[in-house]
Amino acid sequence: MSSQTAFPRDDAESLDRSRETARLGVALVRLENLSYQPPEGRPRIPLQPRKTEYWLREFRLRGCFPNVCGNRIKAEISQPVLAAALTRSELTISDLQDAGHIKRLHLPEGALLTHYHGQYRLEAAKQHIYPHNEWWAVELYDKGTESHSNTERWDNKCRVQEQDRNIESIPHDDRTVFRFLDAEPDWRTAWRSKDAENDLKAMEKRPALYKGFTSLRPFVGLWASFQKGTLHRYKSLRCDKELMRYSDRIKHVWTSILDGDEELMYNLDPETVELFEGRAPKTSSADRDFITRAIESKSAFPLLYDDVKRLRLLQNVVAIDGMIPSIKTLAKDSLYLEDCAKAMRTLIDPIECHMREAMQHMWRGYGGDYIVLESADGLTEYGDTRTGDDERFEIAYVQLWMFAMRNFHRLTNLVPKSDNKQKVPSIGPDP
Repeated sequence: MSSQTAFPRDDAESLDRSRETARLGVALVRLENLSYQPPEGRPRIPLQPRKTEYWLREFRLRGCFPNVCGNRIKAEISQPVLAAALTRSELTISDLQDAGHIKRLHLPEGALLTHYHGQYRLEAAKQHIYPHNEWWAVELYDKGTESHSNTERWDNKCRVQEQDRNIESIPHDDRTVFRFLDAEPDWRTAWRSKDAENDLKAMEKRPALYKGFTSLRPFVGLWASFQKGTLHRYKSLRCDKELMRYSDRIKHVWTSILDGDEELMYNLDPETVELFEGRAPKTSSADRDFITRAIESKSAFPLLYDDVKRLRLLQNVVAIDGMIPSIKTLAKDSLYLEDCAKAMRTLIDPIECHMREAMQHMWRGYGGDYIVLESADGLTEYGDTRTGDDERFEIAYVQLWMFAMRNFHRLTNLVPKSDNKQKVPSIGPDP
């Protein structure tokens, strides 16, 4: 069964009946005894500050009332934990069914009740009322009610349905949707954009390019700047090889920085990425000093408390050759590449799919055992370095891009942007 499922009506009604049968009652439970877990098969999503802030605003404007029906959450409790809690609280099961007088249920020490929705509501509650009020109204459900028939699968259906009914549990920001698309394919509808869905489908049809982007999913902090609109640009550029090399470079650099540690990748925070991206610490002393201060002051990697590991990460960062790339620098650089690509496309058949393949099809070589290097417009030199035909094509191809980068304003109809409201005349193309 797919982890994200639109249940048939009869199935949904059956689940509702099962849930009602499993319902034990309502009680006030300490916030510290509540633990959010995603249903089996669904990924754990880092808390999104935007959603927590929404609930904080709601609580500030309308008040935070833990026992209001709309604020309650549903949680599972096992029979042994329930029995111990009732004894400690001097209550009976019938006390939990008196919705007009909700009682406090004191759980055994260390006991946690699992809930599958409401994580943002409770996080906001902790920030808004805790520790002045540490209790929250919880609808309790028997964890083992369905033990007689296919327990694991049936219970998980209920959990998935419960999460789907609570919109706060579904991610809507671009980065989270893209990171978990393979696990939750239906989440793409959360983008609320048919164009973005179509761009994504087009990317998926180019598996090597798509794989380049998905390989960055483990680096959680890299995705803070991701926007679904960039997919259209990446798709339309038709420069898959260049984009793949860029994504490979991002992966290589950040893997080197983090020592290949999967836990560090998962805990990589957006603030650290923002401090490092675009800097070249090995060649720029200013960048090296900036990064050193950031790591030593714990502005970078704020959740890393191991000083030995922190020192090693500093050594890794300052040893990076060239600029430290990120998903954000890729988005910015692709804007520049887009205009250069327009200039390059004047040389090829417009129906050709990919720039590199089209240029390679046109390649005829230099006609001798030499290469031509153009360092600036009109400044060329010949080299007698013996290289294979593939290497010569690569050199020529890069030089075409460099020429386009220097002259795209004369090769395209690009209109420069202005800092004021005055019109700026178009420069090209030059006949």
